Amino acid sequence: MLHIEDLLTRSRFYGFASNELKQVTQKVASTKMVGTTFRLLCVVCVFAWGMVPYIDHTKAQALPLPGWLPYNTTKYYYPTFVFQMVALSITACINSTIDILTWMLITIASAQFDILKEKLKSIDYRHELVTIEFEFKACVKHHKEIVNFVHKIEHTFSKGIFLQFFASVIVICFTGFSIMISNEIGQYFHMSNWYESDLRARRDLAIFLERIKRPVTLTAGGFITLSLTTLTRVR
Repeated sequence: MLHIEDLLTRSRFYGFASNELKQVTQKVASTKMVGTTFRLLCVVCVFAWGMVPYIDHTKAQALPLPGWLPYNTTKYYYPTFVFQMVALSITACINSTIDILTWMLITIASAQFDILKEKLKSIDYRHELVTIEFEFKACVKHHKEIVNFVHKIEHTFSKGIFLQFFASVIVICFTGFSIMISNEIGQYFHMSNWYESDLRARRDLAIFLERIKRPVTLTAGGFITLSLTTLTRVR
């Protein structure tokens, strides 16, 4: 996690132009809204779970989490009830936080890909070769850092995502889908006037295009790709 935090402090991940900052802000705001909704649903679920003992009249003084305890739960019913509700609340908070944090980090990566696409599209290949190389190399370095950022996220959360995969499949697969938009980078590159560049610049462009043919994906446990395709295949 510290490695991810370190990457976010690098210059390519902040200090945006106004239009770039707007892109990042909009994406983060939408993620926050979904995250808040998710948290509220967790609160509702915990509250509903706590109401089950009062709704189920088949057993007197039922607990939210029934099971064997090494003391008389009838005598200490209310302290046990409160303890279990607090434990459920903490568990729900931790579980939702992991999902939201993963989604938020991927949203940042997705926004960075959007910024990179616009930068690639805006390169003017009619300029001098030195200027073209400077702008293009900056884009290549930006792409490399985004890919590294995604790999760090995967390394940090992959095992946890795998364990939560079936419980949080919708949120996580949409998270993976956000990264799949990295496949559009080549399309934005071709929107520029690359055909007006000289042979030396085109050689560098060809190498970069070969690299971005490999999609940047997020996996659960290292072998389940998180995407909308995966979501539709879950039975």
